[in-house]
Amino acid sequence: MVGMARPQALTDERRDAIERALAAGAPLSVAAAAGDVSARSVSRWLGEGRVVRRRLAVAPEPDLSGGELVEDEQLQRALVASVLRASQHDWRAATWLLEKRWPQRYARR
Repeated sequence: MVGMARPQALTDERRDAIERALAAGAPLSVAAAAGDVSARSVSRWLGEGRVVRRRLAVAPEPDLSGGELVEDEQLQRALVASVLRASQHDWRAATWLLEKRWPQRYARR
């Protein structure tokens, strides 16, 4: 079967979901889960420039209403968004996020 290409794995919707998660400060594994792909794929796409890490921004708050069981990734995004909102008013929240997200650079020594 000559000329049969694999379907494009990185759709616009998938890229948006991954980039929104990364912009909210989510770890690579959580961003990958948001796009329903492997962390290895996201890492490769980052290296190729097909997915970009945008500047950290306050993420929209996920809808946690309805009494349903909240997915772990959704909960993580909500909690990171909460810390980001708090960091706008309290420097300690920003410091905590830096220490936890990038410990090799910002952890107390």
